[in-house]
Amino acid sequence: MNSALELSRELIARRSVTPEDAGCQALLAARLAKAGFRCEEVNAGGVTNLWARRGAGRPVVCFAGHTDVVPTGPLDQWRSDPFVPTVRDGNLFGRGAADMKSSIAAFVVAAEQFVAERPNQLWVADLTYVSTWRGFVYVAFVVDVFSRKIVGWRVSHSLRTDLALDALEQALYARSDLDELVHHSDRGAQYLSIRYTERLAEAGIEPSVGSVGDSYDNALAETIIGLYKAEEIRPRGPWRSIDEVEFATADWVEWFNNRRLLTPIGDIPPAEYEAMYYQQQLTLATVAGVN
Repeated sequence: MNSALELSRELIARRSVTPEDAGCQALLAARLAKAGFRCEEVNAGGVTNLWARRGAGRPVVCFAGHTDVVPTGPLDQWRSDPFVPTVRDGNLFGRGAADMKSSIAAFVVAAEQFVAERPNQLWVADLTYVSTWRGFVYVAFVVDVFSRKIVGWRVSHSLRTDLALDALEQALYARSDLDELVHHSDRGAQYLSIRYTERLAEAGIEPSVGSVGDSYDNALAETIIGLYKAEEIRPRGPWRSIDEVEFATADWVEWFNNRRLLTPIGDIPPAEYEAMYYQQQLTLATVAGVN
């Protein structure tokens, strides 16, 4: 899964000076189609536009932008070719880097990371802390993006790699059919450790790591953690010990996966949403066999 920086580079390299598009919309359409978006070409006033939509329910979240850029002006006033994306001093330079193309790249990559067409296509992982009378304890989660089901979790006194790795091991034990699975996380030391990345490679899982300092990069995992804090940790605190937190977390995860109604998946629990998916696949396979 390419980062927003890499997609920004690809867009900047296309000389899409108004009214030319130079293939920018085709690039975006190809990526969004892979993420399950229905892409349409819309012509308005002689201008070609891309309309991409996923799902048919409400509410609707809309991102808008444009891929064409205004003329560059005198080239001798540029330190580098405006259509050759260049990184200097940690900043990306090129026509559209400051606004049009970089913003589109950011929301396309965010959309890719928020959607999945099936279970075990994209997992997101993150961790949080809980204050107890005996000090802080730490909780790691692994979440399947398709259903929002928590497939792995662990509570520990320590922020060492074992915390995240134990949650991953639980997820690997609980799930099967991990072909073409992507695992996304932020750049926390636990997720960048040699042991963690080697375990992902051993399981045949493609790692995806967010950008430094981007609070929106792993937003779905942070959303689940926000629910955990709001629904379990804050209402039932204060917490005396790690044992209390562990037992409560186990209860909450079981409730969340099997009884918590989630609006993004049709106001049903994650486990039921996955069961519906597998039933649909079985029905399709049966029909195909009959035909």
